[in-house]
Parts: sequence; structure tokens; C-alpha cells
Amino acid sequence: MEYRLGEVKSVNFFKSGETIHFDGLNIETIQTPHDAVDGVCFVADDGKKRFGVCTDLGCVFNELPSVVQSLNGVLLESNYDPIMLKYGEYSPELQDRIRSSHGHLSNEESAELLLHYGQKLEAVMLGHISENNNTEDQVKQTHKKILGKNYRAELAHYRTSSNCMII
Repeated sequence: MEYRLGEVKSVNFFKSGETIHFDGLNIETIQTPHDAVDGVCFVADDGKKRFGVCTDLGCVFNELPSVVQSLNGVLLESNYDPIMLKYGEYSPELQDRIRSSHGHLSNEESAELLLHYGQKLEAVMLGHISENNNTEDQVKQTHKKILGKNYRAELAHYRTSSNCMII
């Protein structure tokens, strides 16, 4: 099924670090070290619950643990499996970029972040899963191994809609 956004009546620009306000919702923009131009993750806060959209992170940067600790729900990248990346088709230079502090979080890094800082989370969706260097089964297996009985994540599917998260 295809959806269209429709007419966009206005566009508002922001700088990373600013908070955007609309209709009782505050959207915090938190700069990430990812190598995209002015990369950010977003935290939506309605005064009762906080939800983060945390992809293209680069690494577990200084602010990220406290951001995750403050959330009730999160969409968190679990981008690649290190073994699949190492033996995959990407050039050594691209592999180095993905693994660098300006690239993406591996399954292990994502799971460790949740293990140490995700106690308050009511809902977790793992996303930005590489089509070339990861599989949904590998994401689940790694997170279950690290989180054990605390594993309770959904997966954001690459080409289809995912389940709704309620927090």
C-alpha cells in the first residue's frame, strides 16, 4: 500500500540542539556524531511521556546514555552485525566508516546501550537494520543474548510498516 504525504503548507527549519514546539509537543533535537550534515536524533515530549528516534548515531556519544535513560519509548538503530560487515561486499573503506564513531551502532552496541540505560523503557523498536550487513534474526539473536529475559523489542521492518508502539 502506498501513502502520499499531500501538500506541505509550511516548512520550519531548525538547528541541532534546538527544541521545536508544536501543539503541546516539544521535540528536542540532539546532535549526533554521524557523518551526515548536522545529524540529529529526536525526542518527542508531551510532558507525560518521552519517545526517541535514535538512528544514524555514529557511536554511543556522551549524551546518548542520559537521553536513553530519560525515555519511555525508543526507535533505536541496530544497524549491522560485525561479522557480516567484515565478510560482506562493502569495501574496506566503507566498512571502516560504518564501524567508526561517525558511522552506525552495531547490534552489540545497541543491545549494550539498552542493557545499561534502558530500564525505564516501556517500548523498544529496533530499526535502521542494514539490508546488506544484518538480518532480523541476527538482530533478535544478539539482543536476546545480551539482554536475556529483559529482551522486549519489536523490529522496524525496512520495506513494510511495523507494529504500533504504545507507551
